[in-house]
Amino acid sequence: MLSHHPAEVFAAAKRGPVLIEGPAGQRLVLETEAAADHWRRVAQEAARVLALESVDAADYPKLPEFAWVASLDVEDRRAMAEALRQTLRRVVETESWDEYDLVWYGWRESARVLEDRELTARLLAASDEADFVPLQRP
Repeated sequence: MLSHHPAEVFAAAKRGPVLIEGPAGQRLVLETEAAADHWRRVAQEAARVLALESVDAADYPKLPEFAWVASLDVEDRRAMAEALRQTLRRVVETESWDEYDLVWYGWRESARVLEDRELTARLLAASDEADFVPLQRP
């Protein structure tokens, strides 16, 4: 099919992976670079998220790519792991990384803020009503 109707094969590959069997019985899969990149990233992210399953949340900071969670308490670490699991599951279904990237970034930034004791204290301090500016909607 590939040698006689290459346009059809490549059009099919744009829709999804195409299995090609060679004359010697070898089996090849043809897919777009974007699809290959997507599934490669799914595998990488799944390995990271599954690593969280292998240890207690208290030990997450000991994992190679999770030292940054040290400033999160154990309950937040569990919530982070669950959020990453759920959004990664949706990535597989939707093939969109936007939500996953936002979840990852949100937890990273939350941990970064908690590392800065002065910033955390300012954010948690009581607000003075005099510091507020009224918002007038048109």
